[in-house]
Amino acid sequence: MQKYFLTILVLIGFIFQFSSCEVKYYTVLIKNESSKSVSYVYDGDSNTLSPGESKKYDEIKAYTQPPKDISVFGTMSVKMTSAGDIFTFIDIDEITLNVTNLLPFNVKLKADNYIDAGNGETEMEITTNANAKIYTTKPRFTTIPQQCAIEWKIKGNTMDVTIK
Repeated sequence: MQKYFLTILVLIGFIFQFSSCEVKYYTVLIKNESSKSVSYVYDGDSNTLSPGESKKYDEIKAYTQPPKDISVFGTMSVKMTSAGDIFTFIDIDEITLNVTNLLPFNVKLKADNYIDAGNGETEMEITTNANAKIYTTKPRFTTIPQQCAIEWKIKGNTMDVTIK
């Protein structure tokens, strides 16, 4: 009899514990402290913030993923930082890009959208030497034609690239 009574008490305890579970909600703030307008998707909501703007999201469920599909017009020179329930877009420090083409023909160089070749161009054509800005320390270079070999190294705030 005592076994049954103890079992019933344990079951009642579990019922009360699980019935008191509630979904926790948070307030999340997304700020754009960069110099560009930034588009993103957060909790199924697409939005664009101009420089200096912010957006507050009330009643966000716990474990909601951070903003995704982040994009800017032209060169991707913005990154996202987070501190608790605040996500902030900021400018990335630029790196000087020096490119040397050792091949006897022109080569187009791209690193996703991280190269700023000027006038909003994210691809540069190199005859022999060219300079630009790049906004990543881990570039994924691609070239046209594709069979070019690329060597690169970073020294301080400069990235030297050689195309062979």
